[in-house]
Amino acid sequence: PGLPSARSVSPLGGRFWAGGDPHAAERTEALLLPALLTDAEIEALLAHAASFGRRRSSGHGALGEELREVPHDVCFSGSHVALYLHRGGQLRAALPGLHAKLLRAMRAQPGD
Repeated sequence: PGLPSARSVSPLGGRFWAGGDPHAAERTEALLLPALLTDAEIEALLAHAASFGRRRSSGHGALGEELREVPHDVCFSGSHVALYLHRGGQLRAALPGLHAKLLRAMRAQPGD
């Protein structure tokens, strides 16, 4: 298997991946791209994530205390949440060069 195709992700962030099931991605093998991002790019992504403020999903009854105030879109378990930085085209608008770099890297990988 591998990661879902980057081509299935809407440039506007309307879909997360083919099928629209965020839990499907949890069942795929992680793809590591060592040294893809510089320290400055990682800091920019973290700052972008922090700009989302207190946005949270509908919640998970057993969400651990350390994650209760963490911005997230989906809660997979009491100890695992995810924040989709691309939703609504927000990553592309905030960091267009980094957004393009990430898409190029994903699309350059083998697989569907």
